[in-house]
Amino acid sequence: MTIERSDRLYDTWRTSAEKFDYFVLGILGALCAYIANGFQAEVVGSNPKTLELLALAALFGSALCGFFRVESTIFLTSLNHKYLRANEQRGLLT
Repeated sequence: MTIERSDRLYDTWRTSAEKFDYFVLGILGALCAYIANGFQAEVVGSNPKTLELLALAALFGSALCGFFRVESTIFLTSLNHKYLRANEQRGLLT
């Protein structure tokens, strides 16, 4: 009984964490698009446009890292599923 409740709680947590990752990644993408929409390039130096370019690069890097995080989570979940499935099938054979 407690194992079923803990599994259900873990599934709920996992779903919530994935939705939060997607939400933050969507916000980052929208923010990058909004900043890039009005960006006009100027000479790189000690001016506000350079700071805007650095902010845009940082947001883009964060979005890229978030995408890789989601991708690695999906990949690791798939590997975990295959491992558990193989163990269950091996247990049925014995």
